[in-house]
Amino acid sequence: MDFGDRLREARQSNNLTQKELADILGISPNCVGNYERGESFPRQKYLYDIFKLLGLDANYLFQDALGIDTGYWFEERLLLSSYRTMDKRTRKLMSRIASMEVEKILNERMLAKSPDLDFLCFICDDGVYGHMAIAADEDKMKFIEKPGVVKNFGRADFHLMIKGNGMEPRFEDGTVLGINYAQELAEKQLGLFNADGYAVFAYRNTAGKYISVRGERLSFELNEKKPVLYGRVVTGYPNKN
Repeated sequence: MDFGDRLREARQSNNLTQKELADILGISPNCVGNYERGESFPRQKYLYDIFKLLGLDANYLFQDALGIDTGYWFEERLLLSSYRTMDKRTRKLMSRIASMEVEKILNERMLAKSPDLDFLCFICDDGVYGHMAIAADEDKMKFIEKPGVVKNFGRADFHLMIKGNGMEPRFEDGTVLGINYAQELAEKQLGLFNADGYAVFAYRNTAGKYISVRGERLSFELNEKKPVLYGRVVTGYPNKN
């Protein structure tokens, strides 16, 4: 995207037509069209007015020409600005809503056995049930840099980093598990399930009952919906420096 593309994106995100923007700036609609097509460039006065009117900064509009990456789309900048005006309670609520939506998307992609999933995290602070989330890039890089990981990375369809102590003593915080998509589990084979919207690791014992990694029996029969198997654990990497 060049200057004109980003200007068009910002104008449309502000629900302005070329004519409406032109009227506010005191120029003709053709001028705005020329800016967006890259046929001309706004004079300094109009450029400053565009910054203020559309809530932009120079880095966003000129990042391609300057060879920099702001890291944000225009819509993301608007969301971030709105977030900064919220109080602590509202921020917490919005963060929770965003986390729930991300988990919903991840659930749909795992059920569809998406090949795009790569490295996720399993947040499990209290008890054996947890939530799925996108893992931080730095966590993934630290994991890949460990000896022997790259060679075996392809053995799993995706990997999960454990965040929290809910799976101790079997799996400590920071442990990474490799998961392969599966339709069913063999006896005593550890799998990752979705149980009423929560993620949980469990295996089936000889009596056909599901047992958590801490040895607790899971009463799946009490759930509103039948648990869904995401996949089975095929590799494990303890959290060792």
